[in-house]
Amino acid sequence: MNKTIALAAFLVVFIITPAIAEKKAKKDSVSFDPIAYSCASFLKMIGSSAKSGEEEAGVAVMWGYGFLSGLEYAKSMEKPSALDDKTLAALVIDYASVCKQNPKISFFEATTKLAGASEKPAPPNEPDDQTPAAPDRNIPDMI
Repeated sequence: MNKTIALAAFLVVFIITPAIAEKKAKKDSVSFDPIAYSCASFLKMIGSSAKSGEEEAGVAVMWGYGFLSGLEYAKSMEKPSALDDKTLAALVIDYASVCKQNPKISFFEATTKLAGASEKPAPPNEPDDQTPAAPDRNIPDMI
């Protein structure tokens, strides 16, 4: 009888409990795909009164902050700015502005617009006063 109780306790502790914990972890986990997440979804979530909507939009904005900070660091090699309430609020406003104009684009595309990456780079400046010298077309007969 004691062996049966011990076996039952073992099964509960080492097999059933982790399975229950795994189900709870899956329910509480967060996933964010900036390519699949649209601006329309973002606008819907920031306008939502549900806590889940606020959290979803918050994850999106924090992803965007990380992306933009990394991009800025790669360009300037300066320390990124601290993340605080004012920075997040300003970023929500920036995203909302871009997304209202482009509700069908992905959150990633909105981020590239905020970063200025969607604009075509300016053509390189060529000096106006210097024209390239014409190549020497006189080929020696010794070839």
